[in-house]
Amino acid sequence: MRKQILLTCLMLLPYVLQAEVVEIDSIYYNLIPKAKSAAVAQHPQNGYIGNIVIPGSITYEGTDYDVTSIEDNAFLVCKDLNSLILPNTITSIGKHAFASCDSLKSIELPNSITSIGEYAFDCCIGLTKITIPEKVTTIEGATFFGCSALDSIVIPDNIKTIGEYAFQLCSGLKSVIFGKGLTSIGKCAFSDCIGIETLVVPDNVVSIEERAFLTCTGLSSLTLGYGLKSIGRQAFRNCKGLTKLTIPSNVTSLGDYAFNSCAGLKSVIVGNGLTSISANAFSDCTNLTSVVLPKSVTAIENHAFSGCQKLPSIIIPGNVTFIGIETFASCWELKDVYCYAEKAPTTNLSAFQDSYMEHIILHVPAVSINDYKKIEPWSNFKDIVPIEGEAPEMQQCDMPTISYEDGELKFNCATEGAQFVYEITNEDIKVGNDNSVRLTSTYHISVYATLSGYQDSDKATATLCWIDAEPKTEGTTKNIAQIKAHPIFIQNKDGVLDITGAEDDTVIQVYTTAGIFIGSDTSNQRRAIINTPLKKGETAIVRIGEKAVKVLIK
Repeated sequence: MRKQILLTCLMLLPYVLQAEVVEIDSIYYNLIPKAKSAAVAQHPQNGYIGNIVIPGSITYEGTDYDVTSIEDNAFLVCKDLNSLILPNTITSIGKHAFASCDSLKSIELPNSITSIGEYAFDCCIGLTKITIPEKVTTIEGATFFGCSALDSIVIPDNIKTIGEYAFQLCSGLKSVIFGKGLTSIGKCAFSDCIGIETLVVPDNVVSIEERAFLTCTGLSSLTLGYGLKSIGRQAFRNCKGLTKLTIPSNVTSLGDYAFNSCAGLKSVIVGNGLTSISANAFSDCTNLTSVVLPKSVTAIENHAFSGCQKLPSIIIPGNVTFIGIETFASCWELKDVYCYAEKAPTTNLSAFQDSYMEHIILHVPAVSINDYKKIEPWSNFKDIVPIEGEAPEMQQCDMPTISYEDGELKFNCATEGAQFVYEITNEDIKVGNDNSVRLTSTYHISVYATLSGYQDSDKATATLCWIDAEPKTEGTTKNIAQIKAHPIFIQNKDGVLDITGAEDDTVIQVYTTAGIFIGSDTSNQRRAIINTPLKKGETAIVRIGEKAVKVLIK
């Protein structure tokens, strides 16, 4: 497998002619005299070996040059390169810069870097850890393709897009944390990452492109963000570990084979943004037992649920006018089909092929029974019986509430038995090499409720921070801590900010990000409520004494 990956990588490499370079302390550079800058260049002979430290500046013939970039192919196929330290003068890393460096296990990337080229770490099969700098906004195509030893990755908040094949064949990858700024996940970006177990897709992600998570067989928990609009062709195909799926209501496009062969999938709830269930979308989901389709669906395409061997019943919404070829073929356990369409949907004779129609009861509106009995394949069911009324609506879990008491966050929901899926981000979680770090002690919390048979609730959000206060003694051990801060809890909905925890008579003010004052209140009984004109997606700046906190309006 390793030889195959390496061969693939080398075939993709462009042929680049060597440029004139200078050598200083065994490192080669291209010099740009006008800019007084230098770029680390490819070794003209046997490549770089061992442990390399790139300086921030060099001197050549009496002139100083800042080292600002790593050129395309600079460390290409340096199989004996063990480690590399880059200075904080570096702003860019070129294409194929470290491709196929088999022995490279770690590399420190300074936060000065703003761009990393395609295939930069392609097939670095020994790389176990890397931190993506916070100023990088795009992970380019195949940047970490075939990095099979990489076990975790954190995508910074500044990353907007993850390019195609970016992490494909990173088979050892177990943990992926997406930043809140991410908007799209490219084609095959994480395909064949068989070790990933849990994915939380942020609300800002609009599109998941084709085959993005193809054959992520270890994936057992998937949370799709509410902002998602499209799921590409084969995006989650062959994710055999996935057991439960809720497609958010904002999704309007579902690609063919999107969840094909997800053999462990048992429950599917489709949001009301889709009008069509695409071809083979859930085919060969052999353990699927529960499917909920919304009223918005008008077409169920070819083979959409074929091979769903354990599906006991299906509800076809009343607006469906078309059912494709072999849509419910080989659904061996099917016993009841509920079709709420008063006019029998146009379909092919093979729609229920090999599903033992002679043993299935078809339930249709009473006024339509005779019509269904005249049309094949509907007339081939064991019996056709009346149903009254409209298809049952999918109930939605109530939105949870969030509270903070005695050092613990607590979630509650009026829907009995609901479970909570939460995300907590801390602005102080940073990785870098600066000589100072500003701490904020601010947490952003989001949570929604979920329950089998129910649609997921809307998300509840809150912000938790600490502000300076009079010192107090806490704890009973010998090392008594002097605490000079107390918690402030901020919740918001439709522009109304509910702020608890501030001392009475504390003036709390709210501004826009442009510094325009938009409201204030004085804390009474440790609570203040401020009504703002801000709309969903805008950011409020809440000032409590000397503490300023950013709050995203939900």
